[in-house]
Amino acid sequence: MTGRGAALLLLACGCVAHLQRDGEPTEFLEPTTVGALNHQGDYFEIDGAAHLLILDTLGRPELWREGGSAASLTLSFIGMLRVFDLPSAPVRTPTYEPKLRLQLFRVAPLPAPAGEAPPFRIVAVELGIGHRSNGAEGCALADHGPPGRNDFDCPALTTPPSSALNLKDGSFTTNYLEAGLWARFLRPLEGGGPLASAATAGFWGEWHPPGPPPFMPAEMRTRYGSVVLHGQLLGELAVLRGRHWNLPVVGPVSIESVARVTLAGQLHADPAGGPFGGGSAELALLPRGPRGYGLGLFVRRLFGRDPLNIRFEQQLDAWMVGLIFDPNPIERIPAPAGAAPSPGGEP
Repeated sequence: MTGRGAALLLLACGCVAHLQRDGEPTEFLEPTTVGALNHQGDYFEIDGAAHLLILDTLGRPELWREGGSAASLTLSFIGMLRVFDLPSAPVRTPTYEPKLRLQLFRVAPLPAPAGEAPPFRIVAVELGIGHRSNGAEGCALADHGPPGRNDFDCPALTTPPSSALNLKDGSFTTNYLEAGLWARFLRPLEGGGPLASAATAGFWGEWHPPGPPPFMPAEMRTRYGSVVLHGQLLGELAVLRGRHWNLPVVGPVSIESVARVTLAGQLHADPAGGPFGGGSAELALLPRGPRGYGLGLFVRRLFGRDPLNIRFEQQLDAWMVGLIFDPNPIERIPAPAGAAPSPGGEP
């Protein structure tokens, strides 16, 4: 593509892409968390996510009355930044991860007694392409250098050569293809409106093709694996319903809160040394205002291997406590015909 063509494409996407608008529904997008770690040598971690919607048809009112198909195309900028307890250069090798994904949804109401809002099932197929790197340019292995033609083309400085990864400024770069499947079951309040409870399951995999940078070098694929499998289970329950808070400037608003339990894990399926993985368990309380976004508190238990790029061979068993921002608004199911909507019901 010529420079002129790339500029025109960027301009076209810029006119269409947007952050979520007031009440615009989305599904299965990553939240942002900021929290303190109790792991030795770590201060706190930011897992950030910003999502630009290029296409989103989940907001059609008839979809949440009758069911149907929908689609979204999202450009996400995901990052992980950890501050270490070090005398200098405390931020080491952050993860930068832009990702373009297409989600194809099928929304269906489930049978319900007459006069009650039906529960809903949401199923989604997700396809994506992403880039993950840490922006570092050092040798991939410790005690190697100066940098050569690629991450692993650095002469050893010790005898025998070190095989440990360079956790200070070792380069980590990969492009990957992603495919996954999500399912969400939600039960609204009896008179319709925001959810009373929900359960969500998602399973997806990454394939890291071989090749020179920006693909993952063969030496790194041997350790990291070419296929990484992910899984996530969520359970949600509405709490503190119908509370009204008088906020400065904004005035009185209705706050809906959700208590959420999340279990997540990943498995590197085919490295030379055998499969390995890690995971987390999290409890969060998410009050949501009129726009539907959630901002609350979480506590998370991390276990297994560290997900921070070049540190993937390190063990990370730690607690993390902090703030969570969730961009996915609560689904709102219209009240049945002739029924009075629940408090905080239809938008």
